[in-house]
Amino acid sequence: MNKKQDIDSRNLKNLMDISNCQNSFVYLAELNDSGKEVLIKGEKLNLIKTDYQRILKEIRKNYPKIDFSFVSLNKNILNLKINNSVYFTQQLGDTTPTLFKASLIYSLTENNNINGVNIIFEEGDHGGESKIYYREDFSEFKIINCN
Repeated sequence: MNKKQDIDSRNLKNLMDISNCQNSFVYLAELNDSGKEVLIKGEKLNLIKTDYQRILKEIRKNYPKIDFSFVSLNKNILNLKINNSVYFTQQLGDTTPTLFKASLIYSLTENNNINGVNIIFEEGDHGGESKIYYREDFSEFKIINCN
């Protein structure tokens, strides 16, 4: 499995303020004007990609209402627990948990020691399932370089 996909560069004016991705240490996930899912690689991610704790800190800044904690790193799988499962699975709808997971997985798997992320939470109406997620789980996202 090739966990690093080719990244397509294009004009970001219609997606977001360019300064957001220029100052970002993580992949930024959002919907474009057509409602399509996109991931924009933050320009500063390469500076911290070997430090998964720092990546988690940066993800937390983008999703402050999603309470999560690092559990462990075993055999290239990072284990992460969503502490407020009811909020994550009942109050955010389908889009925000998907964007959160895509940003999380893509950002963390830039680290060569992480191939997937096991997101542990009590399942509900939204948010998908508690399982190990890989980049392939977000193949519908268009990957864009920030430049």
